[in-house]
Amino acid sequence: MELILVRHGEGYHTLDIPLSLYLENPPLTITGENQTKKLTNILNIKPTDLIITSPTLRTIETSLILNNNATKNLFVHPFIGPRIFPEPSKKNTLPCDYLLSIRFIEKFYNNLLIPKGIDSVYWQSGVINVLSSSYYIDILSYFINWVKSLKFNRVIIISHDGTITWIRERTTRKLLTRSDFLSEASFITIEI
Repeated sequence: MELILVRHGEGYHTLDIPLSLYLENPPLTITGENQTKKLTNILNIKPTDLIITSPTLRTIETSLILNNNATKNLFVHPFIGPRIFPEPSKKNTLPCDYLLSIRFIEKFYNNLLIPKGIDSVYWQSGVINVLSSSYYIDILSYFINWVKSLKFNRVIIISHDGTITWIRERTTRKLLTRSDFLSEASFITIEI
């Protein structure tokens, strides 16, 4: 299976750090939208592809721009929500990393599929960010096995710099650092 990990485009939460980190549900900036549009032709998403996005506004916007109505196989999943890399020393989540609620997603993005059987606790803002590393690795293993069980040849995951680095470390078994973060609206492909 080809796994393509995409970091969302520039969001408003990065424009005036540290103050902008306190914006709740920051969308993509115009620059972020343009960065994402440039990726559309490169990734060339097809109806046979699976897209899974983090439940934040900026990642959902990125996924919808990239998808351009190409596939109906578009999931939103809390296990790939924002996660600090490496393990956070402070066990708190900034407002910019709060998850959108299932109710909000169903109301405003009813074309997104929501996986069944996920405990509602994982949809609470900040939960993924404060789990211990060992527990989060178990969550990622479950998530990767779930993705494999869907039997798509090509899977595009739209997420955040830290979360993507956790997934890369887990799937490649290579130790990574923050210097390995993807830049905004960029991607890496892994065969798993």
